[in-house]
Amino acid sequence: MLPKDNELPTTTYEAKQIVCPLGLEIYKVHACHNDCILYHKEYENLDACPLYHASRFKIGRDDPGDVDGERTKKKKSLPRLCGMPL
Repeated sequence: MLPKDNELPTTTYEAKQIVCPLGLEIYKVHACHNDCILYHKEYENLDACPLYHASRFKIGRDDPGDVDGERTKKKKSLPRLCGMPL
């Protein structure tokens, strides 16, 4: 696939070390757990998949902080798509 002596980076960290000095930014977009949509553009503000009603976030452990006297839960995103503009 690549010319001789050229290799693809094996880790995301190595890829960032090559891409960032070029001024290109890597972006991350959340994806549905069922791989049916990306939470981008018209789906950007949704908290659940419109097709399967699967939650966008995995609810994590209790957050030690309180909001209005109630314990809050930390939201951890499920799958993400990483890309960069060409």
